[in-house]
Parts: sequence; C-alpha cells; structure tokens
Amino acid sequence: ARGKLAVAPCFLPSFFAGPYWIIDYSEEEGYAIISGGAPTKRSAGGCSTGTGVNDSGFWIFTRQQKRDQALLDKARAIAAKKGFDLSMLNDVDQSECTEDSFQQAAFLM
Repeated sequence: ARGKLAVAPCFLPSFFAGPYWIIDYSEEEGYAIISGGAPTKRSAGGCSTGTGVNDSGFWIFTRQQKRDQALLDKARAIAAKKGFDLSMLNDVDQSECTEDSFQQAAFLM
C-alpha cells in the first residue's frame, strides 16, 4: 500500500478507528484506489477485505462527477494487477447529483 490511515468519528476513541489503505493514487489524473484494510479473503477473482464496519470495503474515487471510463479502466487494471477482486466494486452514477441535493442529504443525516 502507498499509505495507511485510520478513520473514526471524532467522538470515538482512536482504537475504534477502521484501517484504510491507499493502494494507488494520482493527484494529476484525479483518482485514488482505497481498500478498507488488508485483503484477507481469497476468491477466483482475487483478494478482498472482510465485511462489516471495519476492515472492509474497496473503492475507486475520482475527482470528476461525470464518469471517465478510460480512467476507471486504468484504475481497475492497477487494482487487478495488485491482486484485488474487482467483483467487489459497484458502479455509482453521480452525473445527476447537484450541490443542492448533496446539501439536503447532509442536512437529513
């Protein structure tokens, strides 16, 4: 992993923090591949993290709201080369999201 960090709500003690690994990152291209801790499960498609709150999850983040398929394909190829199971990824369409809808959702939380 290129970097590791622990994340928890500020009201919880740090030993409740979940591990997050930065698998790959490019400021210039605008993407990050993040794993919720070390991959511990093996499958035909590669390795993955567990399930639950901590030590779970796998994401590709991009800076663009509109999908850049070439960038996602590149990030997926990097993750696959590092042994991650890409079947864990779910596509999310954020092209219709607006700042107003985000602020309303944040207010409801």
